[in-house]
Amino acid sequence: MFQGVHDPNEEKVVKSLRDTLLSKGQLPEKYDDYHTLLRFWILYRAKQDGPVVLGWRHPWEGHGDHSHDHVPEDKRSSESKKYLQCRMERNLMAKQDLSELS
Repeated sequence: MFQGVHDPNEEKVVKSLRDTLLSKGQLPEKYDDYHTLLRFWILYRAKQDGPVVLGWRHPWEGHGDHSHDHVPEDKRSSESKKYLQCRMERNLMAKQDLSELS
């Protein structure tokens, strides 16, 4: 099916993706090659995981009700301040007095 030497894990993912698309009749012949399918998979995963990795979205967002009501407000506030302090120390954001931040 795929020519050349490939990473076994990547090949498993690409084969699974290929089989799924073929079973649904959604794989045009011109896109039926290893590297195209791998690039598609990488872009798909980046779209799904990218915002989480970059801290733009919580990992559980969009996956049902995983409310954080069980975390006390003071704990959330404390963790948020630690996070902001860490970002300021690493020059990832402008330094500010934490009491000014809400």
